[in-house]
Amino acid sequence: MLYKLLLKLKQSVFLNFISLYKNRVIEDGGTLVNSTTLDNLVSTNESLIMVPSGYKAAKLYSVLPEDGSGDLTVTRNTEATYIDENGSIQISPFDTPRFDFSDNLIEPVLLTEPSSINLFFGSAILLTQNVTVTANEYTVSFYGLGTINFTGVYTGSLVGTGINDLVSLTFTPIAGSLICTVIGDVTNGQIELGDYASSRIITLGTSMLRAAEIISGAGDVNTFNTQEGVIYLKVKLPQTLISKNMTINIGDASNRITLEWMIDGGFRAWVRFNNEGLYVQSIAYDFYSNYSEIAFIWDNLSKIMELYIDGVSLGTKSFTAEPTTNFNDLSFNILESYNFYGKIKELKVYKSILEAEINLPYLI
Repeated sequence: MLYKLLLKLKQSVFLNFISLYKNRVIEDGGTLVNSTTLDNLVSTNESLIMVPSGYKAAKLYSVLPEDGSGDLTVTRNTEATYIDENGSIQISPFDTPRFDFSDNLIEPVLLTEPSSINLFFGSAILLTQNVTVTANEYTVSFYGLGTINFTGVYTGSLVGTGINDLVSLTFTPIAGSLICTVIGDVTNGQIELGDYASSRIITLGTSMLRAAEIISGAGDVNTFNTQEGVIYLKVKLPQTLISKNMTINIGDASNRITLEWMIDGGFRAWVRFNNEGLYVQSIAYDFYSNYSEIAFIWDNLSKIMELYIDGVSLGTKSFTAEPTTNFNDLSFNILESYNFYGKIKELKVYKSILEAEINLPYLI
């Protein structure tokens, strides 16, 4: 009975935190987005919680800490698009976070992407045109029931399956002129370097660039515990092999906790103190088909780190290095290199392993 009363009290306190958070966003001139993830939060064990729920230009709001020190700074020096809760394409202004509903129309995720250029012109209703390409991977994508036939430096076709269906084709041409013959209804057409179809880049009479997002600057020395902690991430990645990092750090790379997706498709989690680093495990893991849950523990007192993916431990490792200063920052990059790109449902940090075990019992 006492336990149930304490749990109810704790949930009541957190609901008050959510109310305070919503008020803070509105009073700061931000926008709240309907988020089932936010409504389902029931714990205050975390020192930092970011779920896609509040934003404004240059700012991504975190639920905790309450004082706003966990809010992230967003930079992207172009417009970009996302799918809203009605399934429609919307335009996000410069430097504004994107909450995307393309996986489902109920729960938004934070969408971050590298830069890309749509080489088609007049993308809204695509017409036959030639595109100059190099001997690299390209992806063509569009909505509609029409067809694009490719000749010249590549031969093939991409056939639409529905007005609201996005179809894509990845191929490697030889360098030269790619002839793209459009038949029927082809809308929001896109051709870009890379091995997957990114968000729509709207073009008129020429090609158009979408700049990359840079997200950084969450927290301070009160948000993190350098001696121990857990970083938790619920994430899905685009199927592309580029290096990506997320770090808790001191403003440089000398002392940090790092989640690293490598260019060869592997994944590892680092503890790096005083420029001496060790990683738990380097693995190939499918972060692309579904959302995965990552939990990484560091314990400077016992000198142990451990990595969990989807509730399963993938290994522990001992380390000997000592931190030289306290963590004070969480960023989706290391010094604006190897930016994290993907879709995030939840990002949480715990200052205590015991507190994390309450919400993540598989850590015990």
